[in-house]
Amino acid sequence: MPVDFSLLWPQFLLAGLALLVLTADLFLGPGRKTWVGGLAVVGMLGILGFSVAYLQGRDTNLYDGILQVDSFTLFFMAFFLILGVVI
Repeated sequence: MPVDFSLLWPQFLLAGLALLVLTADLFLGPGRKTWVGGLAVVGMLGILGFSVAYLQGRDTNLYDGILQVDSFTLFFMAFFLILGVVI
């Protein structure tokens, strides 16, 4: 049974954004640290838009039901990304 790893793109993108933000924080000087927060906000909003566009209308599972991708998945993904932007 083939596994559709493309359903995990939003999680992969979020992990990549986390690495990018941590790397930017490491290399930016003390006076330019405000860019890191803006980068995180823009990245999370971009991932939110991608997730809604890419996962909307899908109803499938991976690994015999261990990971379910449906409208509840999309709702909670959007909820936590918006919560991350607000905080």
